[in-house]
Amino acid sequence: MEGSLHGAAKYVPPIGVVRVLMKKAVDIKNVEGGLGGKSDPYVRVMINNTIMTRTEVINNNLNPVWDQYMYIPVHSLRETLYFECMDYQHLTKDRPLGHVELDVAKLAEVVPPEDPVSEKYPYQSLGVKDMKELIKVDNGTKGELYFSAEFVPALHLAGVSFGGQKNAIEAAVGTDHDDEGDQDVPKDLTYETGKKTNGAAGAGAVDGAALEAPKEANGNGHAKVAHDGFKMTKDQILASPSGVIVFDIVSGHIAKKGRLEILMDDGYWPVFTTEKARTTSPKWDMVGEGFIKELDFGRVWLRLNANGEGEKEDIIAEFKQDAKPFLAKALDGPTPFVLTDVDEENQSTVIIAAKFVPVPITLSDQESMSNQGNLRVEIIDGGEIHGADRSGTSDPYVVASLNGEKLHKTEVKKKTLTPVWNEQFECTVPSRVGADMMLEVFDWDRVGNNQSIGKAKVDLAALVPLVGTEQTLPLHSSKHGQKGFVRVHLMFTPGIVAKSRKNTSTFSTAGRAVTQVGSAPLLVGKGVVGGVGAAGKGVAGGVSSVGKGVKGIFGGKKSSDVGDGAVPPTPATASTISPPNTAGLSSIQEPPSTQIVEPIPGAPAVPGYSVANNSQTFPSTSNGGSLEGTLRVIVQNAKDVADSDGDQVRPYVVLTMGGKEVKTKHVGKTNNPEWDESFTFAVGPETKSLHLEVMDHHTIGKDKCIGQTDISIWEKLNPTGSEPVSAAVVSSELRNGVGQLAVRLEFESSPGGLAARAASIG
Repeated sequence: MEGSLHGAAKYVPPIGVVRVLMKKAVDIKNVEGGLGGKSDPYVRVMINNTIMTRTEVINNNLNPVWDQYMYIPVHSLRETLYFECMDYQHLTKDRPLGHVELDVAKLAEVVPPEDPVSEKYPYQSLGVKDMKELIKVDNGTKGELYFSAEFVPALHLAGVSFGGQKNAIEAAVGTDHDDEGDQDVPKDLTYETGKKTNGAAGAGAVDGAALEAPKEANGNGHAKVAHDGFKMTKDQILASPSGVIVFDIVSGHIAKKGRLEILMDDGYWPVFTTEKARTTSPKWDMVGEGFIKELDFGRVWLRLNANGEGEKEDIIAEFKQDAKPFLAKALDGPTPFVLTDVDEENQSTVIIAAKFVPVPITLSDQESMSNQGNLRVEIIDGGEIHGADRSGTSDPYVVASLNGEKLHKTEVKKKTLTPVWNEQFECTVPSRVGADMMLEVFDWDRVGNNQSIGKAKVDLAALVPLVGTEQTLPLHSSKHGQKGFVRVHLMFTPGIVAKSRKNTSTFSTAGRAVTQVGSAPLLVGKGVVGGVGAAGKGVAGGVSSVGKGVKGIFGGKKSSDVGDGAVPPTPATASTISPPNTAGLSSIQEPPSTQIVEPIPGAPAVPGYSVANNSQTFPSTSNGGSLEGTLRVIVQNAKDVADSDGDQVRPYVVLTMGGKEVKTKHVGKTNNPEWDESFTFAVGPETKSLHLEVMDHHTIGKDKCIGQTDISIWEKLNPTGSEPVSAAVVSSELRNGVGQLAVRLEFESSPGGLAARAASIG
């Protein structure tokens, strides 16, 4: 049971955290060999049979590389950390692959009593330890685990206690007997609790009692100090940049029986899980912990899961809020928090109190909030392109990729060395440090292979967050050397990249976006609840949508792929996409969302757009009349779609707009279908949105909807603005399902419409 300390008694606060950089494993045990596959490994860290944290899952790999930081609160020098390699299973319990042990005493020691700092920080680090350990499996070993570990001391703070009975951590560390506190290698996924008692011994306990007495180390690994702990005001606590949030889950009134999960930041694994409630009015009285790296930018996520540990998730309701306002409420004592589902149903209330233990850390560039977020890319044009055809010209197009995954393909420009694309797309960036983003220019050939004529690397780590920048990137190739360039405009918006586990792979979506650097960031996007300067729906729960997934999914037909991405069989009409107006947007930028339901404070108005009351205005002509025309919708592809069991599907898309309904053909079993089919719709003043449903085709039985989305057309297109935008690639996250759907919108005004009449009058 993740992070569950069980009981609010005389809570033993952490003495610090162990900061682990889990690097990689080599030659781990393969438990999928009998099925022709490989293990899907991750590492979980356990203390006293409690799961403290876990790495991400690496799919189908016996030599996984994580390069992931983890923070584990520790409560005594006598504790042992168990790094257990596990094989992730989507529907059943995960399987062990072996473990490695690490004693906290190898990383930390008691500060000498004569040192003045001992009253503030009773423990100190022994430095960073680089480890290469054999993975213990049964009675032998299989594989090696590479990681580094370092102890970071916590502030000795007064008042970090709750009333109630003794908890598991206290039981393990709060005794002087030498034979107590020893830990066995964890064998089960969940911590088995003892029978609860109704004793009130802890009700009048003195704060910090476990640390009082003469200044010397006692037998249970604690430094005994006379100081009761430093007292901090609520404002001082909230000004702390990082530390351990201690959750006291008191009780609840819930829509269905379930267990409460607490996730933080990226939401990949729960940091804390209660036991499953036996009634809809549970009295949990459980304590758990979670480390937060940046309190100003962190997030707390409450979820009510109807299923038990090791079973498929069934989320009944949820609540998301920025960490600082959440903590500000919970520090005052037991506070109700209301969870709902996306339809505002299944309303459930849980009562939570919290404490906060400051732990000062210095983040690496890789860990910083500014290292992850949403990237907006506009491919403007190119020049001096290599002439690959006999005519001395080329038919160039650009393929953009990030860490080997293709993100976007521009249109082909015929017979030119100075192509103009003016195409933009957006993508999430899990880590700017070490990111490999490439733009590769190809020459399209009607017959034969499409030829690469140059590559350019984009240095994402050098970008200044929230500041748009234009760059001219030189093209290089092994055959032609340096020749030609591509001009791009880049805007990086920091934000939490939320992650989820699907089958045995992972998928990233950007969470909230930060539009102001400071102690009170302005937030944009759905699902952001409360907090100063929050913009968006404000729904308690729901999924954040700023910068979700990859905007501008690489598309096309595989039949024309020749190692360089999908290419249309014939060049399409030149796009008229124009760059966004970035005047005055040095610190505030329009969020890259397919649905904007409230204007962003301080952001300039965009001509032709009206976002009040969740409506979009049809573009107007210069004389105030409405424009009429034809909207062409190209259904390009989808990514990570699946049925309710996470299996592959035979998907097709149903498009509905203005009473007209059309659909694509269904494709064979896949999670990443490609259609590349186009449809046209007549649009006028009453046209506002396009509804799309992804369906799973069944030969026998009724087809089932596996996801749907709505696109507000005139958020993306503005053909009559000062900088006209008449075509755009839109990638939308699917609701009531999983995955993304990518479509291209192209608007063409009708010759006999109001635009023509307005021109003739003028």
